[in-house]
Amino acid sequence: MITSPFHQYSRFSSQLKVHFRVLWNKHVTIIATLLRLLQFRNYDRPQLVEALKSKSVQEISCGSSHSAAVLTTGELFTWGLGEYGRLGHGDNQTQLKPKQVRALSGHHAIDVACGSRDAQTLALTSDGCVLSWGDGDFGKLGRGGSEGCSVPHVVERLKGQSVCKVLCGAQFSLALTKSGQVWTW
Repeated sequence: MITSPFHQYSRFSSQLKVHFRVLWNKHVTIIATLLRLLQFRNYDRPQLVEALKSKSVQEISCGSSHSAAVLTTGELFTWGLGEYGRLGHGDNQTQLKPKQVRALSGHHAIDVACGSRDAQTLALTSDGCVLSWGDGDFGKLGRGGSEGCSVPHVVERLKGQSVCKVLCGAQFSLALTKSGQVWTW
């Protein structure tokens, strides 16, 4: 007979067993997700991103659970955990390999930034347009309010500001203009 580590607390034993099972199941789910993302490979040394091998990449960014690459052609690719729509593909699906953000077709991306935690993503286009998507907590998408979205939308307040660089933190975003002004939200 296998005894529970909780047997000495008989009054609370059944409740603790249930809580233990719930926590165990959550941890197993998290570990399974991480193994899928790592594709069961050991990444303790640099690895070539095979899906981008034949592409000409000019900018890259990584957050705590997703990454992005801007090609010299202006195309944007994202991959990683898809929660909150942070990948910009119109859903919350995890992508194990770089996938083009189709919603940016017709735009020429020149910069990208990936946030961390409940993440957002920002893109900057060659005409100075800033687009944002993902988790909207604390207004970090720059469109007012805390509503998130899973496809890129223009940050209207930055139109005409000559933005040349975008950056993301955990719960905030930044833009730098050609004249040296820093915008934060």
